[in-house]
Amino acid sequence: MWSVHDHCVEKGFEEVFRIVKEMGYTGFEYALGGDITLKDRCGIDARTASEAAGKMDMKILGCHMPVDKVLSMPEEVLKECQALELPYVGIGSPFKADRTSFENQKKIQQQLGRAARFFKENGVQMQIHCGVSEFLYDYEDKYVVDGLMDAVGAEYLQPEFDTQWLMCCGVDIESMFKKYKGHIDVVHLKDSLDIENKYRYLMAKYDEICDRFNEEGFAVGNHGMLDLQKAVASAGENGAKWLVVELWNEKNSLEHAEISAENIRKYM
Repeated sequence: MWSVHDHCVEKGFEEVFRIVKEMGYTGFEYALGGDITLKDRCGIDARTASEAAGKMDMKILGCHMPVDKVLSMPEEVLKECQALELPYVGIGSPFKADRTSFENQKKIQQQLGRAARFFKENGVQMQIHCGVSEFLYDYEDKYVVDGLMDAVGAEYLQPEFDTQWLMCCGVDIESMFKKYKGHIDVVHLKDSLDIENKYRYLMAKYDEICDRFNEEGFAVGNHGMLDLQKAVASAGENGAKWLVVELWNEKNSLEHAEISAENIRKYM
């Protein structure tokens, strides 16, 4: 949904499901920004969206929810997850390691552990979408994602890796997939143009990528940095159940979604 959010709002979900189904997609992941219900985000209730997905034989595999609300009001978030019949719920960065005190990092890890167990006990697997912040270093001098996995347990909190941010952070995709083998059910495939390595501070590199890609857009496997064949093979070897195309909700998002699907199918 992040990739084609404007079309979801303008055309409606049933039409978007029809379009992406024709491209060869079989699953769809919601993204709610700062909201916790699809109705608040897009004006459509969970039942109507589920009926539209069923009509198009589209599997709804998960939803990204705001991390602050997942931690502060898990019961309300779970209610929407159950209404949407989600097997997974994704969150973004719970803290930025270089801007959060050590004590607060520990507290947030504990909160996240309680929330992840609560969701798992109620049939929903929590995942953390690994952007740049997950590859800053925490109070134990670990990558944030590794610290979270150690503190919470990968059976309760899965990493949802994003290939663009792995490349941006200089992290080897195949090694990271292998490290969490059996716990990477959903992988985000996103490509990247080469960004000159001129930054001492990773978040500055992140900001430039965001500025450039929000304007330009980019199809997966379309002359970018990503070795798509290796990424797809490694994801499969290490237990991924879903490969999700993530774009930048750019003006050519549907065109780029179709090109991405065509490129990925070459290696399936």
